Amino acid sequence: MGHPAKRQEKEPPAAQPFIRLFRAAAAAADSDIRHGLSPEMSLSQFYERYVRPAVMEPGGAAERNLYEYGQTIKYWHDLTGDPPLKEIDEWVCAEFLKRLKRLPGREGHEVLSVNTVRKHCVHLQHVLDLAGPKDRRHPMAKRLLDESPYLQRPAAWLDEVEDVFEGHEVEAWKRACRFATTPRIDGVAASAWWLGLIVYIYNVGIRIGSALAIRYAWHSTDPEGRHWLKIPYGAIKGHKALKLYVSAEAWEAIQAIRTDRELVFPWPHCRRHLDTIREQLLEKAGIPADRQFGFHGLRKALASDLAEGNPIAAQKQLGHAAMTMTSGHYVPPRATAGAIEEVAAKRRTKARQTADPRQKLLF
Repeated sequence: MGHPAKRQEKEPPAAQPFIRLFRAAAAAADSDIRHGLSPEMSLSQFYERYVRPAVMEPGGAAERNLYEYGQTIKYWHDLTGDPPLKEIDEWVCAEFLKRLKRLPGREGHEVLSVNTVRKHCVHLQHVLDLAGPKDRRHPMAKRLLDESPYLQRPAAWLDEVEDVFEGHEVEAWKRACRFATTPRIDGVAASAWWLGLIVYIYNVGIRIGSALAIRYAWHSTDPEGRHWLKIPYGAIKGHKALKLYVSAEAWEAIQAIRTDRELVFPWPHCRRHLDTIREQLLEKAGIPADRQFGFHGLRKALASDLAEGNPIAAQKQLGHAAMTMTSGHYVPPRATAGAIEEVAAKRRTKARQTADPRQKLLF
Protein backbone atom coordinates (compact mmCIF):
# COMPACT_ATOMS: atom_id res chain seq x y z
CA MET A 1 0.00 0.00 0.00
CA GLY A 2 1.23 3.46 -0.72
CA HIS A 3 1.66 6.20 1.78
CA PRO A 4 -1.60 7.86 2.77
CA ALA A 5 -2.17 11.13 1.00
CA LYS A 6 -1.11 14.16 3.02
CA ARG A 7 -3.95 16.05 4.46
CA GLN A 8 -4.25 19.51 3.04
CA GLU A 9 -4.55 22.06 5.74
CA LYS A 10 -7.45 24.40 5.20
CA GLU A 11 -8.25 27.59 6.99
CA PRO A 12 -11.36 27.58 9.22
CA PRO A 13 -14.38 28.99 7.31
CA ALA A 14 -14.67 31.89 9.77
CA ALA A 15 -11.11 33.01 9.00
CA GLN A 16 -11.41 32.93 5.22
CA PRO A 17 -12.91 36.46 4.77
CA PHE A 18 -10.14 37.97 6.90
CA ILE A 19 -7.47 36.06 5.00
CA ARG A 20 -8.87 37.27 1.68
CA LEU A 21 -8.94 40.83 3.00
CA PHE A 22 -5.32 40.51 4.18
CA ARG A 23 -4.22 39.14 0.81
CA ALA A 24 -6.03 41.92 -1.04
CA ALA A 25 -4.40 44.55 1.16
CA ALA A 26 -0.99 42.96 0.59
CA ALA A 27 -1.57 42.93 -3.19
CA ALA A 28 -2.65 46.60 -3.10
CA ALA A 29 0.43 47.53 -1.09
CA ASP A 30 2.63 45.67 -3.57
CA SER A 31 0.94 47.54 -6.43
CA ASP A 32 1.55 50.87 -4.69
CA ILE A 33 5.24 50.04 -4.28
CA ARG A 34 5.55 49.06 -7.94
CA HIS A 35 4.00 52.38 -8.98
CA GLY A 36 6.26 54.34 -6.65
CA LEU A 37 3.52 55.48 -4.26
CA SER A 38 4.77 56.38 -0.81
CA PRO A 39 4.49 59.14 1.82
CA GLU A 40 7.92 60.39 0.67
CA MET A 41 6.60 61.42 -2.75
CA SER A 42 5.36 64.97 -3.37
CA LEU A 43 1.77 65.96 -3.99
CA SER A 44 2.43 66.72 -7.66
CA GLN A 45 4.06 63.30 -8.10
CA PHE A 46 1.09 61.63 -6.40
CA TYR A 47 -1.28 63.46 -8.75
CA GLU A 48 0.67 62.54 -11.90
CA ARG A 49 1.31 58.90 -10.92
CA TYR A 50 -2.03 58.01 -9.37
CA VAL A 51 -4.83 60.61 -9.20
CA ARG A 52 -4.90 61.56 -12.86
CA PRO A 53 -4.17 58.19 -14.56
CA ALA A 54 -5.97 55.89 -12.08
CA VAL A 55 -8.86 57.99 -10.74
CA MET A 56 -9.76 60.93 -12.94
CA GLU A 57 -9.16 59.65 -16.48
CA PRO A 58 -10.83 56.24 -15.95
CA GLY A 59 -13.70 58.08 -14.25
CA GLY A 60 -14.33 60.09 -17.42
CA ALA A 61 -13.02 63.47 -16.26
CA ALA A 62 -13.45 66.11 -18.97
CA GLU A 63 -10.39 67.71 -20.54
CA ARG A 64 -11.39 71.00 -18.93
CA ASN A 65 -11.38 69.42 -15.47
CA LEU A 66 -7.99 67.83 -16.08
CA TYR A 67 -6.63 71.19 -17.19
CA GLU A 68 -7.98 72.94 -14.09
CA TYR A 69 -6.62 70.27 -11.75
CA GLY A 70 -3.27 70.59 -13.48
CA GLN A 71 -3.35 74.34 -12.88
CA THR A 72 -4.08 73.74 -9.19
CA ILE A 73 -1.15 71.35 -8.88
CA LYS A 74 1.11 73.88 -10.63
CA TYR A 75 0.09 76.59 -8.14
CA TRP A 76 0.81 74.19 -5.28
CA HIS A 77 4.22 73.31 -6.72
CA ASP A 78 5.21 76.94 -7.28
CA LEU A 79 3.85 78.36 -4.01
CA THR A 80 4.94 75.65 -1.56
CA GLY A 81 7.99 74.06 -3.16
CA ASP A 82 6.07 70.77 -3.38
CA PRO A 83 7.09 69.10 -0.08
CA PRO A 84 6.71 65.33 0.53
CA LEU A 85 3.21 64.17 1.42
CA LYS A 86 4.27 63.23 4.96
CA GLU A 87 5.35 66.84 5.62
CA ILE A 88 2.09 68.45 4.54
CA ASP A 89 -0.01 69.71 7.45
CA GLU A 90 -2.51 72.47 8.15
CA TRP A 91 0.33 75.02 8.45
CA VAL A 92 1.59 74.26 4.95
CA CYS A 93 -1.97 74.41 3.63
CA ALA A 94 -2.61 77.75 5.34
CA GLU A 95 0.53 79.24 3.82
CA PHE A 96 -0.50 77.98 0.38
CA LEU A 97 -3.93 79.60 0.74
CA LYS A 98 -2.41 82.91 1.86
CA ARG A 99 -0.10 83.02 -1.17
CA LEU A 100 -2.82 81.84 -3.56
CA LYS A 101 -5.02 84.78 -2.58
CA ARG A 102 -2.26 87.17 -3.62
CA LEU A 103 -1.91 85.88 -7.19
CA PRO A 104 -3.05 88.29 -9.94
CA GLY A 105 -6.43 87.61 -11.49
CA ARG A 106 -7.59 87.56 -15.08
CA GLU A 107 -8.58 90.51 -17.25
CA GLY A 108 -6.69 93.07 -15.19
CA HIS A 109 -8.06 92.07 -11.78
CA GLU A 110 -5.59 92.70 -8.98
CA VAL A 111 -6.00 89.25 -7.38
CA LEU A 112 -7.76 85.95 -8.08
CA SER A 113 -11.50 85.99 -7.45
CA VAL A 114 -12.86 84.38 -4.30
CA ASN A 115 -14.58 81.66 -6.32
CA THR A 116 -11.38 80.85 -8.23
CA VAL A 117 -9.44 80.51 -4.97
CA ARG A 118 -12.17 78.28 -3.59
CA LYS A 119 -12.11 76.12 -6.74
CA HIS A 120 -8.39 75.45 -6.39
CA CYS A 121 -8.85 74.64 -2.69
CA VAL A 122 -11.54 72.08 -3.54
CA HIS A 123 -9.30 70.46 -6.16
CA LEU A 124 -6.36 70.29 -3.79
CA GLN A 125 -8.45 68.85 -0.96
CA HIS A 126 -9.63 66.07 -3.25
CA VAL A 127 -6.04 65.10 -4.05
CA LEU A 128 -5.04 65.25 -0.37
CA ASP A 129 -8.01 63.07 0.59
CA LEU A 130 -6.95 60.44 -1.94
CA ALA A 131 -3.60 60.23 -0.15
CA GLY A 132 -5.34 59.72 3.19
CA PRO A 133 -7.41 56.92 4.72
CA LYS A 134 -9.98 54.97 2.72
CA ASP A 135 -13.67 55.54 3.55
CA ARG A 136 -17.06 55.64 1.83
CA ARG A 137 -16.45 59.10 0.40
CA HIS A 138 -12.98 58.18 -0.79
CA PRO A 139 -13.02 54.48 -1.71
CA MET A 140 -9.92 54.90 -3.90
CA ALA A 141 -7.76 56.60 -1.25
CA LYS A 142 -4.31 55.03 -0.91
CA ARG A 143 -3.69 55.30 2.87
CA LEU A 144 -0.31 56.96 2.36
CA LEU A 145 -1.20 59.30 5.24
CA ASP A 146 -2.86 58.43 8.54
CA GLU A 147 -5.13 61.42 8.00
CA SER A 148 -5.40 63.96 5.22
CA PRO A 149 -4.70 67.62 6.12
CA TYR A 150 -7.67 69.97 5.92
CA LEU A 151 -7.36 73.02 3.70
CA GLN A 152 -9.57 75.94 4.71
CA ARG A 153 -11.49 77.37 1.77
CA PRO A 154 -13.22 80.75 1.43
CA ALA A 155 -16.99 80.84 1.27
CA ALA A 156 -18.43 80.86 -2.25
CA TRP A 157 -19.42 84.23 -3.64
CA LEU A 158 -22.56 84.07 -5.76
CA ASP A 159 -21.95 86.34 -8.72
CA GLU A 160 -24.91 88.09 -10.27
CA VAL A 161 -26.11 86.15 -13.30
CA GLU A 162 -25.40 88.07 -16.48
CA ASP A 163 -28.30 89.02 -18.67
CA VAL A 164 -29.32 86.84 -21.59
CA PHE A 165 -30.55 87.22 -25.15
CA GLU A 166 -34.00 88.72 -25.58
CA GLY A 167 -36.42 87.42 -28.18
CA HIS A 168 -35.87 90.18 -30.75
CA GLU A 169 -32.09 89.65 -30.53
CA VAL A 170 -32.44 85.95 -31.25
CA GLU A 171 -34.66 86.76 -34.24
CA ALA A 172 -32.04 89.19 -35.56
CA TRP A 173 -29.35 86.52 -35.15
CA LYS A 174 -31.50 84.03 -37.05
CA ARG A 175 -31.96 86.49 -39.93
CA ALA A 176 -28.21 87.07 -40.06
CA CYS A 177 -27.64 83.36 -40.73
CA ARG A 178 -28.07 84.08 -44.44
CA PHE A 179 -24.53 85.48 -44.41
CA ALA A 180 -22.97 82.20 -43.20
CA THR A 181 -20.76 80.28 -45.63
CA THR A 182 -19.35 77.70 -43.18
CA PRO A 183 -19.65 74.74 -42.58
CA ARG A 184 -19.75 73.13 -46.01
CA ILE A 185 -21.73 69.91 -45.68
CA ASP A 186 -23.17 67.96 -48.59
CA GLY A 187 -26.87 68.60 -48.94
CA VAL A 188 -26.99 71.30 -46.22
CA ALA A 189 -26.66 75.04 -46.74
CA ALA A 190 -24.44 76.78 -44.17
CA SER A 191 -27.23 79.28 -43.46
CA ALA A 192 -29.68 76.45 -42.69
CA TRP A 193 -27.09 74.73 -40.45
CA TRP A 194 -26.65 77.86 -38.36
CA LEU A 195 -30.37 78.56 -38.22
CA GLY A 196 -31.02 75.01 -37.05
CA LEU A 197 -28.31 75.24 -34.37
CA ILE A 198 -29.65 78.52 -32.95
CA VAL A 199 -33.27 77.37 -32.94
CA TYR A 200 -32.38 74.01 -31.37
CA ILE A 201 -30.30 75.38 -28.50
CA TYR A 202 -32.79 78.21 -27.88
CA ASN A 203 -35.68 75.74 -27.58
CA VAL A 204 -34.03 72.65 -26.08
CA GLY A 205 -31.45 74.38 -23.89
CA ILE A 206 -28.48 72.04 -24.34
CA ARG A 207 -24.87 73.24 -24.21
CA ILE A 208 -23.00 73.90 -27.44
CA GLY A 209 -20.66 70.96 -26.80
CA SER A 210 -23.64 68.67 -26.41
CA ALA A 211 -25.32 70.11 -29.51
CA LEU A 212 -22.29 69.23 -31.63
CA ALA A 213 -22.38 65.65 -30.31
CA ILE A 214 -26.08 64.80 -30.67
CA ARG A 215 -27.27 62.30 -33.25
CA TYR A 216 -30.51 61.92 -35.14
CA ALA A 217 -30.79 58.40 -33.70
CA TRP A 218 -31.13 59.88 -30.21
CA HIS A 219 -34.43 61.51 -31.16
CA SER A 220 -37.83 59.88 -31.01
CA THR A 221 -41.54 60.69 -31.14
CA ASP A 222 -44.00 59.24 -28.62
CA PRO A 223 -47.58 58.08 -29.40
CA GLU A 224 -48.91 61.53 -28.42
CA GLY A 225 -46.76 63.16 -31.09
CA ARG A 226 -44.27 64.74 -28.67
CA HIS A 227 -40.61 64.75 -29.63
CA TRP A 228 -37.78 63.78 -27.28
CA LEU A 229 -34.00 63.76 -27.17
CA LYS A 230 -32.57 60.84 -25.19
CA ILE A 231 -28.87 61.34 -24.53
CA PRO A 232 -27.06 58.13 -23.55
CA TYR A 233 -24.89 57.88 -20.46
CA GLY A 234 -21.38 59.27 -20.89
CA ALA A 235 -22.06 61.17 -24.12
CA ILE A 236 -22.07 64.73 -22.75
CA LYS A 237 -20.77 66.83 -19.86
CA GLY A 238 -21.50 65.20 -16.53
CA HIS A 239 -21.64 61.78 -18.21
CA LYS A 240 -25.27 61.31 -17.20
CA ALA A 241 -28.14 60.12 -19.32
CA LEU A 242 -30.83 62.71 -20.04
CA LYS A 243 -34.24 62.78 -21.65
CA LEU A 244 -35.13 66.27 -22.87
CA TYR A 245 -38.24 67.61 -24.54
CA VAL A 246 -37.81 68.86 -28.12
CA SER A 247 -40.33 71.51 -29.12
CA ALA A 248 -42.04 71.40 -32.50
CA GLU A 249 -39.96 74.37 -33.70
CA ALA A 250 -36.69 72.66 -32.73
CA TRP A 251 -37.84 69.40 -34.31
CA GLU A 252 -38.70 71.10 -37.61
CA ALA A 253 -35.35 72.93 -37.58
CA ILE A 254 -33.29 69.72 -37.47
CA GLN A 255 -35.55 67.89 -39.92
CA ALA A 256 -35.01 70.73 -42.42
CA ILE A 257 -31.27 69.96 -42.54
CA ARG A 258 -31.50 66.17 -42.34
CA THR A 259 -29.53 63.95 -44.71
CA ASP A 260 -28.21 60.42 -44.24
CA ARG A 261 -25.51 61.61 -41.76
CA GLU A 262 -25.50 60.58 -38.08
CA LEU A 263 -24.55 63.86 -36.39
CA VAL A 264 -27.19 66.58 -36.38
CA PHE A 265 -24.67 69.44 -36.29
CA PRO A 266 -21.31 68.18 -37.61
CA TRP A 267 -18.58 70.82 -37.35
CA PRO A 268 -15.41 69.97 -39.32
CA HIS A 269 -13.35 72.83 -37.89
CA CYS A 270 -11.97 73.75 -34.45
CA ARG A 271 -14.22 75.20 -31.76
CA ARG A 272 -12.49 78.56 -31.93
CA HIS A 273 -13.57 78.94 -35.56
CA LEU A 274 -17.14 78.20 -34.52
CA ASP A 275 -17.00 81.11 -32.08
CA THR A 276 -15.45 83.32 -34.73
CA ILE A 277 -18.35 82.70 -37.11
CA ARG A 278 -20.82 83.24 -34.25
CA GLU A 279 -19.24 86.61 -33.47
CA GLN A 280 -19.42 87.62 -37.13
CA LEU A 281 -23.11 86.72 -37.37
CA LEU A 282 -23.96 88.61 -34.18
CA GLU A 283 -22.16 91.63 -35.66
CA LYS A 284 -24.15 91.27 -38.88
CA ALA A 285 -27.32 91.07 -36.80
CA GLY A 286 -26.63 94.54 -35.43
CA ILE A 287 -26.60 93.39 -31.82
CA PRO A 288 -24.57 95.76 -29.57
CA ALA A 289 -21.20 94.47 -28.37
CA ASP A 290 -22.33 94.28 -24.74
CA ARG A 291 -25.26 92.07 -25.80
CA GLN A 292 -23.29 89.65 -27.98
CA PHE A 293 -23.44 86.64 -25.65
CA GLY A 294 -22.15 83.19 -26.47
CA PHE A 295 -24.19 80.07 -27.20
CA HIS A 296 -24.70 79.74 -23.46
CA GLY A 297 -26.82 82.88 -23.68
CA LEU A 298 -29.41 80.85 -25.61
CA ARG A 299 -29.42 78.14 -22.92
CA LYS A 300 -29.79 80.76 -20.20
CA ALA A 301 -32.58 82.49 -22.13
CA LEU A 302 -34.60 79.28 -22.12
CA ALA A 303 -33.87 78.79 -18.42
CA SER A 304 -35.04 82.32 -17.66
CA ASP A 305 -38.26 81.98 -19.66
CA LEU A 306 -39.08 78.58 -18.17
CA ALA A 307 -38.28 79.69 -14.62
CA GLU A 308 -40.80 82.52 -14.81
CA GLY A 309 -43.64 80.05 -15.34
CA ASN A 310 -42.36 76.71 -14.03
CA PRO A 311 -39.01 76.56 -12.16
CA ILE A 312 -39.12 72.76 -11.95
CA ALA A 313 -39.43 72.53 -15.73
CA ALA A 314 -36.37 74.78 -16.06
CA GLN A 315 -34.34 72.57 -13.73
CA LYS A 316 -35.31 69.33 -15.50
CA GLN A 317 -34.85 70.64 -19.04
CA LEU A 318 -31.39 71.97 -18.22
CA GLY A 319 -30.43 68.66 -16.58
CA HIS A 320 -29.53 70.19 -13.21
CA ALA A 321 -29.52 67.99 -10.12
CA ALA A 322 -30.49 70.88 -7.83
CA MET A 323 -32.60 74.01 -8.19
CA THR A 324 -29.78 76.05 -6.66
CA MET A 325 -27.75 75.57 -9.85
CA THR A 326 -30.64 76.75 -12.05
CA SER A 327 -31.58 79.77 -9.96
CA GLY A 328 -28.07 80.75 -8.91
CA HIS A 329 -26.29 80.50 -12.25
CA TYR A 330 -28.89 80.63 -15.04
CA VAL A 331 -31.81 82.90 -14.11
CA PRO A 332 -30.92 86.63 -14.40
CA PRO A 333 -32.27 89.34 -12.04
CA ARG A 334 -34.73 90.62 -14.65
CA ALA A 335 -36.66 87.35 -14.38
CA THR A 336 -37.10 87.90 -10.64
CA ALA A 337 -38.07 91.53 -11.18
CA GLY A 338 -40.66 90.57 -13.80
CA ALA A 339 -42.18 87.89 -11.56
CA ILE A 340 -42.44 90.28 -8.59
CA GLU A 341 -44.01 93.01 -10.71
CA GLU A 342 -46.53 90.49 -12.03
CA VAL A 343 -47.45 89.45 -8.49
CA ALA A 344 -47.71 93.11 -7.43
CA ALA A 345 -50.09 93.84 -10.33
CA LYS A 346 -52.29 90.86 -9.37
CA ARG A 347 -52.39 92.06 -5.77
CA ARG A 348 -53.45 95.56 -6.81
CA THR A 349 -56.21 94.15 -9.00
CA LYS A 350 -57.41 91.85 -6.22
CA ALA A 351 -57.37 94.73 -3.72
CA ARG A 352 -59.55 96.89 -5.99
CA GLN A 353 -62.00 94.05 -6.55
CA THR A 354 -62.41 93.27 -2.84
CA ALA A 355 -62.40 96.84 -1.53
CA ASP A 356 -65.26 97.84 0.81
CA PRO A 357 -67.79 99.91 -1.26
CA ARG A 358 -68.32 102.19 1.74
CA GLN A 359 -64.67 103.32 1.59
CA LYS A 360 -65.15 104.59 -1.96
CA LEU A 361 -67.49 107.29 -0.58
CA LEU A 362 -64.53 108.85 1.20
CA PHE A 363 -62.74 109.64 -2.06
